[in-house]
Amino acid sequence: MVAQSLAFTAAHTLTLGLAAAGWVRVSGSWVEPLIALSLVAVALENLRERKERCQWLRLAIVFGFGLIHGLGFAGALSAWLQPGEGFLTALVSANLGVEAAQVALLSFAWLLTLCWHHTTAFQRVRMAGCLAIAGMGCFWIFERMGMIG
Repeated sequence: MVAQSLAFTAAHTLTLGLAAAGWVRVSGSWVEPLIALSLVAVALENLRERKERCQWLRLAIVFGFGLIHGLGFAGALSAWLQPGEGFLTALVSANLGVEAAQVALLSFAWLLTLCWHHTTAFQRVRMAGCLAIAGMGCFWIFERMGMIG
């Protein structure tokens, strides 16, 4: 989980920095559906049994997820992250905040499931959660593309 969190952070730091610095310009009209698609991809990949997962593939998926999210963050943080003096400090601060939130959420989830993850009930809840996230991601793809009002 730590490797995945770091891969996500490294990727979104890269694209957030490039976009916020003005070196990369990306339209939200295609970034937002890609963010939703990345949620679907990770949710469906989570349905695979752990022993069937390839760690390198998982890290590549999470890294790609981070690249796309960094582009999305750039739009949301464009007023706060401006090229010039203090840019690097602001970028590092934003990323430290994201990383701290990820560590807190992962720690909470780990503690919540520590004694429960080997049960059949957990596997059912996990599957239902993954399917719900994938379904919501599909809805957001269509919504972001203007196909659902």
